[in-house]
Amino acid sequence: MWLMCPNEYYHIYVNNNSGCSTSNYSWTIPSGWTLAWQYQNMISVFTGSSPGGNVIVKANTCCSNYCQNPVTILSNYLGTYWDCDEEYYLSPNPASEIVTITLKKSSLDVMQNTNCEVRILDLYGNILFSGTRSGNSFTIPVSNLKDGNYIIQISNGINKSNLKLVIKH
Repeated sequence: MWLMCPNEYYHIYVNNNSGCSTSNYSWTIPSGWTLAWQYQNMISVFTGSSPGGNVIVKANTCCSNYCQNPVTILSNYLGTYWDCDEEYYLSPNPASEIVTITLKKSSLDVMQNTNCEVRILDLYGNILFSGTRSGNSFTIPVSNLKDGNYIIQISNGINKSNLKLVIKH
């Protein structure tokens, strides 16, 4: 299950691993969300004040061309994330080559140009990257990480943030 925060933009995509061609995607998003853009198997949405709900994707596939109707290729409930007040955000996420960590504007006056300790951990707590970064935005290479979920820990000595990173090559 994906977890979403209110008043955030998210990019959602459907990966076709079936070996069957897929076309004419049709997306249904929760009430209260705003569709920013859509292109075939990808959309960008703004969650507004209601981050949870069902996302449904229908498309024509090999079966649907034979059956003459689009089929549901994704039906997923997206829940509400429990800690949406992090001071940083990641982009892109999922990432494949690099990830940019950016300080949110609301935190700029408090933490501008602060040196931060940054670590990437796997879900077992193993440290896969460790370094010091400064500034309001910085990049970290992630091309050496395998597909999966990771935690980025950022600490300025006072505050600590844990962010979920998804790697998808």
